[in-house]
Amino acid sequence: MRLVRIISVGLVFFSCFGVANQVIASGPGEPPEVVDTVVLPDVVVTTTRRNKEPLQDSVRSADVVDEAALEEIQAQNAADTMEEMTGVFVQRTNRGAGAPILRGLIGPQNLILVDGVRYNTSTFRTGPNQYLSLIDPFAIQRIEVVRGPSSVLYGNGAMGGVMQIFTHKPPRKGNAIGGQTDVRFASADLSPAASGRVWGTVGDVSYLAGGSYLHYGSLRTGGGATVPLSSYRMAGWRTRLEYRPTPALSIRLNYLGSLVDEAGRVDQLGKGDVRQYDNLDHLAWLRFQYDGKGLLSRVRATLSYHGLTEHIDRHTCALNGVGDGLDNPDQCIALNEETITKKRRYDDVVDVLGGDVHALFTIWEGRVRLTLGGDVAHDWVGSKRADAKSDAFVFESKDRGNFSEGSTYLTAGAYLHTATQVVDFGPGMGELNVLVGSRYSHFSARAPEVPGLGNVAYSYSGAIGSGSIQWLRPGKTNLYVSFSQGFRAPNLQESTVLGDTGSKFEIPNDDLLPERSDTLEAGFKASVSDFSVSAAWFMSWLKDVIDEAPAEWEGQTDVDGKPVIQRVNTARGRFHGAEGAIQWRLWRFTLAANAAWILGDLTNSDDETVPARRVPPLSGMGSLRYTDVDRGWFILGGVRWALAQDRLHPSDKNDLRICGVDSYSKTLADPCSGTDGWVALHARAGWRPTDWARLQLSVNNVLDTSYRTHGSGTDAAGVDVRLTATLQF
Repeated sequence: MRLVRIISVGLVFFSCFGVANQVIASGPGEPPEVVDTVVLPDVVVTTTRRNKEPLQDSVRSADVVDEAALEEIQAQNAADTMEEMTGVFVQRTNRGAGAPILRGLIGPQNLILVDGVRYNTSTFRTGPNQYLSLIDPFAIQRIEVVRGPSSVLYGNGAMGGVMQIFTHKPPRKGNAIGGQTDVRFASADLSPAASGRVWGTVGDVSYLAGGSYLHYGSLRTGGGATVPLSSYRMAGWRTRLEYRPTPALSIRLNYLGSLVDEAGRVDQLGKGDVRQYDNLDHLAWLRFQYDGKGLLSRVRATLSYHGLTEHIDRHTCALNGVGDGLDNPDQCIALNEETITKKRRYDDVVDVLGGDVHALFTIWEGRVRLTLGGDVAHDWVGSKRADAKSDAFVFESKDRGNFSEGSTYLTAGAYLHTATQVVDFGPGMGELNVLVGSRYSHFSARAPEVPGLGNVAYSYSGAIGSGSIQWLRPGKTNLYVSFSQGFRAPNLQESTVLGDTGSKFEIPNDDLLPERSDTLEAGFKASVSDFSVSAAWFMSWLKDVIDEAPAEWEGQTDVDGKPVIQRVNTARGRFHGAEGAIQWRLWRFTLAANAAWILGDLTNSDDETVPARRVPPLSGMGSLRYTDVDRGWFILGGVRWALAQDRLHPSDKNDLRICGVDSYSKTLADPCSGTDGWVALHARAGWRPTDWARLQLSVNNVLDTSYRTHGSGTDAAGVDVRLTATLQF
């Protein structure tokens, strides 16, 4: 890892030096005309996998964070960018992590895309995980989130919704060369960050290259407490080439890399469990795209590679004499070997080759739009483990890591989707549209020598569908009802992992079936002059939900004081809820607000019904903004809030993140009251004195409130002043 870190820092330095060199060579001047690099905030592509369409006219519940909003948010990681989106609730087990919850579902139940490329792998941990936060926040230009099942268009994992991240693109026209550099500082963790990128065009070729370095210090939470082992480092680097031999044809080559170094996790500190994570991520793709006119509107083919390396150091500290916590928690946090009883190292590597192709046909003078295509992803997994005891801490390799060495996982599918204008009622009266889609999917997994199971091999195939009916007055009124199905195949962790996974000891199960969902949604969107409103109600019926059940391993129900569990398919589940948002522009003022409510229950085979895990409480946000375009500045005041959550799954009641008495004890509150409600205020301001310079200032958690988002492993940051200076040339 040391060599990787040196190379990564070198790449970042080189990228930043390239920007600085251009500044010295060219000096400040007029910024390049950036054409087609910023999509308007009310336009989306993820909802239909076709060309851009107005968000107002979509039959899906979706939200967008555009480039200007990202600059104002000054996100510390990718998960930060989604905190104010309607119906998105972010859980954080530790620093360096962030798992958005969509429609009550989390982790691998939601699909992450990067520029249309599948980011999820078969080793994504069930429940909350850190993988979204591996994406460099400075590389992001735009984010779209679609809430609700999207498996017809995107396949395995898109049950709760889809999060699509769009990275910066080089301009198609403009000056031969340009650049941008950003310098940022945040006070809550005393974290500096720097990023730079250069771009330009040479004939028919456009290019972009950049890099970032972020150093996160120890996090100060509301009230002044400090989160142990919360400092870590992150670096990101990226390149992009685009060749356009004709206006209709483009060939694009993209690469996105990132490194997260020594991200700590202490949510199980009361059990003497402390972990540190190192992640190295590579994502590359080659894309051919033809945009035509007439019958064949688009053909796009993509070949991708995703390589994810994860190194975990686990340290187990001695508990006190009565076994209910630590006598010397500070020594455990400091990783003092006198308090450590054993160490364990995991090294997991997954390599994914993927591909997709789709075509868009426009028929009957644009009244019928037909999209068809297919996609495939094949994972190869390597996994190692080494243990050391306190007598000498000499590491010995074990036969198996988190996964079986040589495990493979395949997911593939083909889909067809049509959108048809059935009736045009005439000027001002709107149109009636019908959208129908279907997908046939297949997945298979193989894992050799799984303890207790032997060689594991399983596969499933099946079909799903979707349909919507919509009355639309484009840009004005949108009333729709939709039905959509989602599915998620069991991943390699759920079916083959054996061992201590934090708060429990998991044993494998190769009889798991895919999770499935049927969702009915009714929505309304309206825009009148400078006022817009949207609302949606949904009901989801889940089948074969993958949940936890008590189990035994070698005749024991507990291993090292942790309960033995096995992932199983429960009978059924039901989630229903409502979401809404408004925006009103009045002169130079903009008022915005949103809120979301969801209720989720699971019913097992004995007809016992319990609340689903980690379901967010009623939550939302509001803001009032004043913008002076002529003088190039704005100011904003806002609030984020959540009510208390006391509807808990049995596993929630055994989770120290939700029901722990304090940070240093493994004692659970009895009874457990869940997570308290909270209100956090923030303020933002921005100023653009020239076309090539701008400043962004934000103050988050203005009142230094002590609070925790439901299910998180640490409290949220206290008062946090962030300042970003940007120069563009």
